[in-house]
Amino acid sequence: MNLSELNPDIALKSLLDGKVKVGPDARILEVYAQGMQPNSGVGTDFITILYNGAVSSWTNPIGEFEGNLALMITCRMNSNGTIKQPHMSRIVAQCVELVDRKSSQGFFFKLDPTNVITPPTPDYTTGYATTALNVAWHTSNNS
Repeated sequence: MNLSELNPDIALKSLLDGKVKVGPDARILEVYAQGMQPNSGVGTDFITILYNGAVSSWTNPIGEFEGNLALMITCRMNSNGTIKQPHMSRIVAQCVELVDRKSSQGFFFKLDPTNVITPPTPDYTTGYATTALNVAWHTSNNS
């Protein structure tokens, strides 16, 4: 794979798209790849995939790559400003099942064992809380 063709965020999005559901009505969460989240009109819950650090090549010549992505899970908080912890936990559980040790479009994903998840962080300005799963990825020209 060429450096210019790296798109692990798109590959990770394809593992999640249309599969993460919440609430009694089984509403499907929107998933946004790097740079694709709009600045308005997002739902009450959504997932954003961001690059988390640099991309490295571990071969010479360059050809096999690895890096990390942050899977940002964002949920609207309760009206009293508290985090919907059980709600977020259900979303996290679905993401773990769909992502850990899975492959998509030549990219292989697993949860990073050294820094798996951040605690839910409230943002009282926006009314949302966010937690992040750190996802390690790698690929090769042989994929």
